[in-house]
Amino acid sequence: MAINNIIKLILLNSAIFTGFIAWQYSNGVFVKTPSDAIANSYLIRVELKNKTARSLLSPTFLMTLPIKATSNNQHTNVRVPDPNIQENIENLENLENLENLENLENDSALINMPATAPFGFSSLDIHLDVISYSANKKENIDNNLYLSPSKYIESHDEKIVSLSEKLTSQYSSNIDKTKAIFTWIVDNISYSGFKAQNQGALHALKTLSGDCTEFSYLTTALLRSINIPSRVVVGFIAENKRRLKSEDLHNWVEVYIDNHWHIIDPQNNIFFPDYYKYVQLGVLNENNPSLGVLTQLQPEFEVTF
Repeated sequence: MAINNIIKLILLNSAIFTGFIAWQYSNGVFVKTPSDAIANSYLIRVELKNKTARSLLSPTFLMTLPIKATSNNQHTNVRVPDPNIQENIENLENLENLENLENLENDSALINMPATAPFGFSSLDIHLDVISYSANKKENIDNNLYLSPSKYIESHDEKIVSLSEKLTSQYSSNIDKTKAIFTWIVDNISYSGFKAQNQGALHALKTLSGDCTEFSYLTTALLRSINIPSRVVVGFIAENKRRLKSEDLHNWVEVYIDNHWHIIDPQNNIFFPDYYKYVQLGVLNENNPSLGVLTQLQPEFEVTF
């Protein structure tokens, strides 16, 4: 085993067992991390089913992985056992300009699965090493991007504006205003169960119900209507988990206060959670009604995780 791999393995094991490390091996270099860093390793097991009577030599799909640094997840290493797939992951394709693949402001990896027998199955284990820390770095953002209304975030609607002003008129700080909106959402919106189609903030306000996406859309619309930048993100609630499954996918809100992004999760009644409990994949920009984490390129097979 090469010395670099030995060092990398020692550092990874140290991160898992101590909960924090001073240095992280990332992309061939050592990256210094603050003392409050929390390192966790996760497994995503992708399973493929061949629907045809012929062998599939190299079934291919696209998968969004948490490689970009986000507000709290600052360093991520993705490992797979196949060196060819690893090379694809390390040379990510930016898919934001491709039709029907624009729902996440993030990069996706082209995954080539092992050859699969007729009507057979194959699997691939993807390992994620994620370092998170609370002292997320300050960001300068485009306010117009995170204050503007959109198809499902109707922050310009008079019903949205009237409600947000009513809820926050007595407060001066953005944290207090955010908390007031969050509390109203928690107290008044009921969870409807998962809905495959986006319905939007106004629908959630009218019906007083929705899934995690509608909770997030309505919260974001109310915040934007009073000029607090916010966005809907997608990822995993990773608390107490080592294997991440599609059922762990979730939408929540990030609100921009004092030059930092902060997590709020109104559907689960969690305000400013511990930073390492959420692993963000990307920002939902509504162009696709699905989460878009996994995109099949061929109809001959089904992929799940």
